[in-house]
Amino acid sequence: MTVLRDARQGRIVAVAALLLPLALLAAGCQTTAPDGAVSYTLFYDQGDHLRALSKEEKYEEAAEVYAEHKSFFESSEDKYAPDLQQLSEHLNQPRKSALEAAYDSIAAMTWPVPEAEWEHIRKARAEAEAELKAYDQYDILTEAAYRLPIASRLTSRLAEITHEFEGSAPVVFAAYDHFGERSFFDLYPLELDAPAFMTGEFAGIRDGLASASTENLAQFLRLYPKDDVLEEETYKQVSNLYIPAYLRETAKPGDADLRTILGAIKSAEDRGFTPSEVPGTKVGFIEVTSKTLLKHGQIEFPAEIEIDMPFDAVKADLDEALSVPLAESVDYLIVFDVVLAKTSRRVTAVDKISSTFLAGYHQEPNPAYEVARLKVAEAQSDLTSMQLQNAGSSSGPYYSGGAALLGALGELLGGFAVIAARSELREAFEELNNTPRTVKVPDYADYKFDKARVKASKVMTVNYYVIDRRGNAYFKSTFDVIEKRDFSVVYKLHDKDRNRLKHLADAHTEKDVADWEEAPVSVKLSQLVDHYLANETISKELPDLAALREEMLRDKNIALAKAQTETFDARPLNDPRFDSVVVIYNPEGSLGSGFFIRSDVVLTNWHVIEGVQYVEMKMYDGQETFGKVIASDARLDLALIKVQTRGKPVKFYMENTIDLGHALEIIGHPLGLEYSITRGVVSAVRYYTSVNLPGAKEFLMIQTDAATSPGNSGGPWFLGDEVVAITSWGRVDEGSENLNFGVHYSEVLKFLKEALPTS
Repeated sequence: MTVLRDARQGRIVAVAALLLPLALLAAGCQTTAPDGAVSYTLFYDQGDHLRALSKEEKYEEAAEVYAEHKSFFESSEDKYAPDLQQLSEHLNQPRKSALEAAYDSIAAMTWPVPEAEWEHIRKARAEAEAELKAYDQYDILTEAAYRLPIASRLTSRLAEITHEFEGSAPVVFAAYDHFGERSFFDLYPLELDAPAFMTGEFAGIRDGLASASTENLAQFLRLYPKDDVLEEETYKQVSNLYIPAYLRETAKPGDADLRTILGAIKSAEDRGFTPSEVPGTKVGFIEVTSKTLLKHGQIEFPAEIEIDMPFDAVKADLDEALSVPLAESVDYLIVFDVVLAKTSRRVTAVDKISSTFLAGYHQEPNPAYEVARLKVAEAQSDLTSMQLQNAGSSSGPYYSGGAALLGALGELLGGFAVIAARSELREAFEELNNTPRTVKVPDYADYKFDKARVKASKVMTVNYYVIDRRGNAYFKSTFDVIEKRDFSVVYKLHDKDRNRLKHLADAHTEKDVADWEEAPVSVKLSQLVDHYLANETISKELPDLAALREEMLRDKNIALAKAQTETFDARPLNDPRFDSVVVIYNPEGSLGSGFFIRSDVVLTNWHVIEGVQYVEMKMYDGQETFGKVIASDARLDLALIKVQTRGKPVKFYMENTIDLGHALEIIGHPLGLEYSITRGVVSAVRYYTSVNLPGAKEFLMIQTDAATSPGNSGGPWFLGDEVVAITSWGRVDEGSENLNFGVHYSEVLKFLKEALPTS
């Protein structure tokens, strides 16, 4: 049978595999593995290998064999001693003269010597060590029996001079000129662990540094940089020596004013020092927080003050600022007061991004089911074949002796084959039962989501006061901190978008923008100091602390008053009439409204001009003109158009409040009926999300019951003769009635201020 023949062939192969090693041993040869490694046998060992390589004059390779099998050669040293001796002679011969020259160069060295000779000694010592290291790379030459005497003498001499250098290093270091061109560690004949050595021996040079000039201290830091040589504590000690040196050079230390002290700190930082104290002078820093501004939202994000100068710092309310222990114990006091922290954002463009989302599933035949069914059919066929074959074998002629044995063995193997076939059939049936006839196939639908380009900014205004208690004077000023960032924000992204994670990874979310807007703005104290040094004027005489506290409160109230004028809780702004209103024709076929806010600039909705750069317009007197879009914000639904023809600008409402119920008049072109006017009242003033970008940051809108229709978009809302809003959108869902919204004039004015900064 085929099965028996295969089994017999397997046994033959196995026997051959067993006999092969014996044949190799009998042959007494070396064998080489596929990777080139030599295998050793009873008749070819490591010594034979070393001897063969030496005969071929491959002494480097022979030395490697010794190193790899050192324990073998040590256990059979007598047998291969002549071979090892011969190998060592060949290795020693070309290296002896170099070792002798290296020894001669350091044997006559004396120590100490003048600094001018250090570099020569260092070089000679390094060359001798390199020569000895190259010699010692051969394991056989490290053994006393094979090592040259000159190598041993060189080793001893190097150890002697190294000991001399180590012992005298602290004394020589203390006497060394550390303000020269080269550092001690670059020149000294012995290589030292510079950071550890400097830390251990710094006390020996500290007095010399304490009386050094600022230039010498700067040179010292250049020679011994922080981290590379100066560890943290040592660097701190050196840094604290700089300010006293600066004050010695510029003023009497006890008479230095704040400007001189700040100049000393600035000079220290410019030269890489970070002093942690100002000897003889105490400077304090107080950050004041306005609870009122914070409560009213005028401070939309906090300040994070980084104290990067050697000042004591504390936070306090303004009422406490001049009475806390810090203020009473310092020579100079800096008060930091955030009076304004505002965020703004503009959506300059919205791109429509094509994508697909999972719309559902449908059923299709499962290809795996047909495969499983075919496996069952094949397994059934194999079982039938095996059963027939086995039955034929059992009914054959009777065999005797060996033939009978083979026949019985064939029947046994045939039985095993049938059992295996039945097992395969069971597995095939099980796979078929576990395979569904159909599979769900996803259906994807095309759609578009919005990717908005957002320009966000944060502006913080700070009042600060520098109080000189020693000189009985004070100085105050203001500075701004501005941060800007661009975002790419996705809106209307379907929850089942097949590439949702990729789209989100390639863009930002509304939360990303909000988190950035709310994050603290970091201000370094050194920035404030730089501003003070650049803008200092004649200081005022310091009144008593009560009077100074009142002045600071007045400054605070001025900021509060300004904040109040920019607060729009429940009322609107602005004004134009028919001569100020235009018809805007979008090239794609739609129509909208707009009105002049400058003689050559028209304001309208973003959705009126979406997707185009140029539009045609008509004025109330019938004139036709053209305009180019110059700015837009999709979130606010606002856009500006530069116009060829001059028009009459509107006047905006400028009060902070507007009463609910006041009559409004809206001018526009509903459903193409140009220059129509409708009336209603101010129904509400509320924050609402963007209709163009749902989920974007809310902004202020006015709600009215006045009728608006498509074509009114972009038109003005008048309260008397002043504009208070611009038509944006109306709710037309089932159940809603007379719910129309316009962008609040305060939002319009902020947009115009950013888009037309010179207006």
